[in-house]
Amino acid sequence: MLQQIDIAEVQAHLSELLEKVIQGDEILIMQNEKPLVRMLPALAAPCPESPKPPRPAPGLAKGRVHLTTDFNDSFEDYSDDIP
Repeated sequence: MLQQIDIAEVQAHLSELLEKVIQGDEILIMQNEKPLVRMLPALAAPCPESPKPPRPAPGLAKGRVHLTTDFNDSFEDYSDDIP
């Protein structure tokens, strides 16, 4: 259940709010009647600091990449740099 609370009341009720969040509730902290922060249980959603982009499906570039027959010839100039 989503509960809204004004930011001025958060400090006075922080322990209660955290307990509700731990039990699975969501808390929406408001400031001037606008949403400011949404508190969720940590395991309810992926961490926004480390989002993982979706992986492209295999084969999406099939037919789009063409290598010429002399592709490896250009690397001969760099043979001294390759260990």
